[in-house]
Amino acid sequence: MSAPSPAVKRRRPRAKHVSLGAIVLLVLALAGSVAFVLSDAGLPFIIARIVAQTGGRLSVDGPSGSLASTM
Repeated sequence: MSAPSPAVKRRRPRAKHVSLGAIVLLVLALAGSVAFVLSDAGLPFIIARIVAQTGGRLSVDGPSGSLASTM
């Protein structure tokens, strides 16, 4: 058996770094999404999505507040 070539040794740490970077970006995107939904700007967005899903059968006038506190 021969020792692994330098190219093979170099790929493993690079794959770990790329995977770790992708996981970090995914976690940041998830945290940002949760923060937006729980903010004051998130409630009107969520309400608009609900109204669109119901085909306009549901209507909400002047949503204010956030999902994390009073609406």
